[in-house]
Amino acid sequence: MIEGYLQRKTIRNLYLIRQQTVSALGMTFRSMRSFDFKTWLEDSAPSLPASLAYGNLNSVYDLSHDGLDDTLLENYTMVLHGCMGSNEKANAGSDEEIGVYGGLMQQSSYARGNPAGESQTCELQIEWDAEDFILSGAIMHILCSLEELERGLLRILFLYGTEGKVNGSYQRHIHPTLKDLSRSSPEWEEAENSKSLYSVSGRHAMLESYSINAEPDTDWNVRLWGMRTDRNTLARAVSTLRYPFQSFLQMHYDAYRAVRHLSREALSAQRIVL
Repeated sequence: MIEGYLQRKTIRNLYLIRQQTVSALGMTFRSMRSFDFKTWLEDSAPSLPASLAYGNLNSVYDLSHDGLDDTLLENYTMVLHGCMGSNEKANAGSDEEIGVYGGLMQQSSYARGNPAGESQTCELQIEWDAEDFILSGAIMHILCSLEELERGLLRILFLYGTEGKVNGSYQRHIHPTLKDLSRSSPEWEEAENSKSLYSVSGRHAMLESYSINAEPDTDWNVRLWGMRTDRNTLARAVSTLRYPFQSFLQMHYDAYRAVRHLSREALSAQRIVL
């Protein structure tokens, strides 16, 4: 599949969220007076231990301490990365794109051939002071990344639609640039003024008008909608929500699926390379 700047940028955001979450959790565990990683994992991600092949990796994941030890930070971070990898491998049985997923996650650049994009840093400042805040913050940032992708695609559709390059006879692939993501159009300004861009249903309805289906009938999309509802609950301070590590594992991979789905839809329906 052809891959462009916007898709790489969003997946790069997912990669940064992953790195920051794992590092923050590692620091949190190390700072505790006593901690047992295996016990925490069995409680916070109960479906994961079965995929870790404990028979061979028991000595690696059976990590704990009783007393402060600065050397443990690297160890906890290492096993958390191992958990991420094991979760991805567990999904590979039903998802043929695990190889593509791993490769894109490891790319150090998300804007190849675009000097301006190369120098732009994703400032994902995830503040944390406790485990549940780290995980809920990471999940909220993942949803923000998906919203940025949808808004970016709509900006491109409005821009190139004004130029007659979508929903018409234009046959060449459209490769949006970083500059395109800051350009405006009458359609974009109208959508912003009407607040249609600020709701998921509004963005998806506009995408549907360009024959792009942002609402696939899949389990992962149902889960994303549930998390979007939670995000509104948190943003409006209706209540405090707590997420186990399992929720982050699932959400991170579901978001990747959403990125790839929307990228396929844009390419198929409008020849736009995200």
